[in-house]
Amino acid sequence: MQKTFVYPAALILLLVLTVCCKKEQLGKAATPAQPSQYIDASVASGETFTFVAGSTGTLSVSKQASHFQVSEALNENGSVYYNYKPKAGYIGADEVALMYLSDAAAPGVSSGTGCPANHNNPVKNAMNTIVIKLTVTK
Repeated sequence: MQKTFVYPAALILLLVLTVCCKKEQLGKAATPAQPSQYIDASVASGETFTFVAGSTGTLSVSKQASHFQVSEALNENGSVYYNYKPKAGYIGADEVALMYLSDAAAPGVSSGTGCPANHNNPVKNAMNTIVIKLTVTK
């Protein structure tokens, strides 16, 4: 008789905990519809353009440039940055879209629960879409 009560109660508790964790994660990976930032930049043919996004976080290329020799997002030496070098001899316009997920930890705050995406998590993530419009000159 006791097993008949304990097993369903344990199952219900497990389901409630699972739903709570999933509900908190729903909005975390949403991609912004509109770019957060537009940058107009000029780079000489054969030269490298560097954009520094921040000191922590993750930067990735979400829409690759069309006329590049080098187009890469890097995280080195305490900086998160993007490098662009046009194809040899290319003169004209190019464009790249980047996704930057910055990490900003709240000082002196500790996480208190087992849910990985809990509202009490000390790391605040901010996702930005950055579009760089490049003009390649002689």
